[in-house]
Amino acid sequence: MKSKNIQDFLDENVDNDLLSENDTLIYNQFVLSKKDDIVREYRDMTKRTFNLSGLLDFNTGLVNATNQDVLSIIFSSMSFSGTENYADYEENLSYSFYQESTITEVLDLDESAILSEIKAFLGIGNTSQIESVVLTQKEDKFRKFISKTFPREKIIEILPLFSLRDDKKIKSEVSESATVPTIYEYIVAIAWFYISKEEFFITKSLNLTLDGEMRPLSHAAGGAGDIVIDYENLTLMLEVTLMNAQAQKRGEWEPVLRHATNLTVDNFDKNVVTLFIADELDDNTVNIWRAVASVPLRSSNKDEIADLVKIFPLENRELLHMLKNNLDERKLLKAIDESYEELAGNFDLSWRDKIFVEANM
Repeated sequence: MKSKNIQDFLDENVDNDLLSENDTLIYNQFVLSKKDDIVREYRDMTKRTFNLSGLLDFNTGLVNATNQDVLSIIFSSMSFSGTENYADYEENLSYSFYQESTITEVLDLDESAILSEIKAFLGIGNTSQIESVVLTQKEDKFRKFISKTFPREKIIEILPLFSLRDDKKIKSEVSESATVPTIYEYIVAIAWFYISKEEFFITKSLNLTLDGEMRPLSHAAGGAGDIVIDYENLTLMLEVTLMNAQAQKRGEWEPVLRHATNLTVDNFDKNVVTLFIADELDDNTVNIWRAVASVPLRSSNKDEIADLVKIFPLENRELLHMLKNNLDERKLLKAIDESYEELAGNFDLSWRDKIFVEANM
């Protein structure tokens, strides 16, 4: 403060180690300050890493295990401290700290014993069943979460925000950790969950990484579609974008067609439909998809061809209309099938050869 001089400052901080003449005290204060700075710098990254794993939930500022019963079995016999020589950690390159080891080896876990306890806890007899049971528990947890946090009425409120591009409001309502396009994909999946008259596994359908609280974090890498729903007699893919009409031909035309083609080939024994969902649509893009629907297209994953690739455009307002009015999506999907069926088998694969014959080449 302007009213205070150097002597005032010294008098007020007479007990501060940084103003002492003892170098050891000054150095110790520096070390503590550095430690505090490092903790502050890395705590957010550490929290994000654990959040990404889905093992911990940081809701309401508390750290909780997302599956406490299973994790308690794993941690029950784990030692959290040791008696090793600290110099080995710092200097001995042949010591275990510097070797490549599995997590099981590092934590000295008896995998067989732990799996036996987990199977007993879950009430199953085969290790191969663990994943299925855990995924079912995750699905149940997610459904309870969206029922409480994102009921139908809440989704109806959030969807129009993407048309307005009220990004700040969107992130505050859903997740501060995810991008708005990722959040849109997440909200569309929940919207379709409420729209769908047929049951499906929503957590398996999402190609998203969820945090411990079941909120979106990031879009998973890979060449798969955004949301792939495996119904009993239908495989439905929802490709979601916030790209405007001008950017869609450049950014969405080929990837969506490739994803739809690959999915159609991979599910050759089922009906496959792709819904392209955007706030606005580029007429050229959606009409080209319609025009090439009956063109035999080769998968980018395997040497096989899809004879009929069905991509139907749907605007955000139309999705909202279906949600608000509780419309039956099965009628829409049936109408899509009937419309595209007339295109099947109308393409001549030998068209180039005929031109050469006609030109005597």
